[in-house]
Amino acid sequence: MVTLLTVEDVNSMKPLVERGKTAEASGYSYLTGVEAENKPQGPGKEWRLDGKRYYLLGDEKYSAHVMNDDGYTFGTGRGIEKEDKANDRKIGVRVVKEFKSLDELLKMGTIKEAEDGIIEIQYGEYPQTIVNEQLQEELEGLFTSGDLMATGETYTRDGRDPLYYDRDYYGEDNTSGRKYLKPKEPYKRIQDSVYLYEGKKYIRTIAKMPNDGVPMKGKTYKRDEMVWVEIEPITWLVDSDKKKMVTEKIMFGGIAPDDTGISLLEFINDTWENEIVQNTRKINPFTAAAKLAKTEGALAEVGNAEQVEAGILEAKTIKGETKDGK
Repeated sequence: MVTLLTVEDVNSMKPLVERGKTAEASGYSYLTGVEAENKPQGPGKEWRLDGKRYYLLGDEKYSAHVMNDDGYTFGTGRGIEKEDKANDRKIGVRVVKEFKSLDELLKMGTIKEAEDGIIEIQYGEYPQTIVNEQLQEELEGLFTSGDLMATGETYTRDGRDPLYYDRDYYGEDNTSGRKYLKPKEPYKRIQDSVYLYEGKKYIRTIAKMPNDGVPMKGKTYKRDEMVWVEIEPITWLVDSDKKKMVTEKIMFGGIAPDDTGISLLEFINDTWENEIVQNTRKINPFTAAAKLAKTEGALAEVGNAEQVEAGILEAKTIKGETKDGK
């Protein structure tokens, strides 16, 4: 089970006390709508997307709290018993996972102690880094020609535009008189397929960032442009005393509820947590090479013929060219 940080967590968890409460936004989270600012980290260093805000767990008074980029929190929305949820796509999400013991933590993934003494662990994988301009062109060309292999994995996102609110009000907070905007359309589940290229995995997704014209990896992307994002291990920051770990980066934006009341907590538990560990499927290492092999001579170059043939079969099965694996 996963959850969000609480207000108390951001003021007491060692990684956040030591490194600060604000967080870097992944390139993918920016593409999905999270507000972020591209800032240089110093002479000769890469630029970093600094997230403006991210959600914290709500309480009996508010549907959610928000950590602002000035280091202060504020409550948002009506009480958690109301329909209003953590639904602003421009506000980011850092996920929290609890563990019972050190043994359980060790089974999750690779642990290391950073230079500042903070314990980090890599657990699960998720789309994070926007590829550079050259790789963007290579992947798009291979995708267009049909020479990329789909692994069978997918990652889910909300397919609505982050700027989904219309000007029709609904409801009213009896204490403040504040009115709330109604989404134009219900939650739209979109699944982006994963593709394998030279031993790494990528997704092709549509850019829905809040604004155009922010340069990323040597290219200035525009809204509604197709962008390739690398899938990478998720780094979590560990507080061994509280037995909690939190994602180092903002992973994606808030999930707006539909008429059935889907919430951010439901999404991260029912969908997100399962998808970050979906890579249990083993891909034949010869599949990609076999898919590109055109002659017997090419087959001989990539290795054992039986392994190559198995790779071709797997590639066809994934593409739906065979039935019942035959």
